[in-house]
Amino acid sequence: MAVGITPLGSVLESPLTPLPTEEKPLSRSAQSVVNFLQLHLVGHRPQPWWERRLKPDYYTQVLRVLDTDESLRNYVED
Repeated sequence: MAVGITPLGSVLESPLTPLPTEEKPLSRSAQSVVNFLQLHLVGHRPQPWWERRLKPDYYTQVLRVLDTDESLRNYVED
C-alpha cells in the first residue's frame, strides 16, 4: 500500500468524542423568566407586568423549557 493513503474501513469507527447527551443548565436570565412563568401558572403574580430582555440564546433556552413542559407551554400560549 502506498505511503499516506488511508486503508479502507479505518475511518468507519465512531468518533473519539461522544456527542453531548446532557443539556446545558439554563442561564440565570432564562431561569428567571421560567421561574416567573411558573409562579404565574400556579396563581402567584408578584407584579402585574414584567419585562425582561433576553439574548437570542437565552430566549431559545426558554423556548426549550416550554417545549418540554406542556402545562407551562399551554399556559403561555393561552
